[in-house]
Amino acid sequence: MNFLEKKGLRTFEEGDTIFHEGDPGTSMFIIQSGEVEVSAIKNKQKVVYAHLGRGAVFGEMALIDGHPRS
Repeated sequence: MNFLEKKGLRTFEEGDTIFHEGDPGTSMFIIQSGEVEVSAIKNKQKVVYAHLGRGAVFGEMALIDGHPRS
């Protein structure tokens, strides 16, 4: 059994929100295909911080520091 089979593979559709700033961090994500946009709403405007592609890891900081999603 490989890591993904053991921990679970999740699929998201274009436009899905994976998590919000302030959510509790109980998992991290490794992009197997496609792209993820990392963004937030600041002063009522969308701010894009990054576009992540295949092989990128995100969401790990909440697991490391125990704080809510940043």
